[in-house]
Amino acid sequence: MKLIFKEQDYQKEAVKCVVGCFVGQKKGGRRDDIVLDKNFLFKDSVFSNKKLNDLSKDEILKNLNEVQYKQNLKLTKKLDNLNFTIEMETGTGKTYVYIRTILELNEKYG
Repeated sequence: MKLIFKEQDYQKEAVKCVVGCFVGQKKGGRRDDIVLDKNFLFKDSVFSNKKLNDLSKDEILKNLNEVQYKQNLKLTKKLDNLNFTIEMETGTGKTYVYIRTILELNEKYG
């Protein structure tokens, strides 16, 4: 079974905007080994994004402002945290955009 999606231009643009907020981030993630039980019988490796290794908040803000400027949006003056939202109307394909954004971020930045 193969799923084929018709991707809309506005969906591609939304993904591009999110990915653009992290320009300058090098590819790769932080690897952590975790123990899954107290007897140390099971161990697994996970990749963590606890911190952006290469970008400061100021650099992310600069990238965000570039995206906002290109979209004719009000520029954010200060980042209080690194929580971002994607807002779209009902029925426009938000779930697709979220999943595609995750894939693009992973492909570009790990």
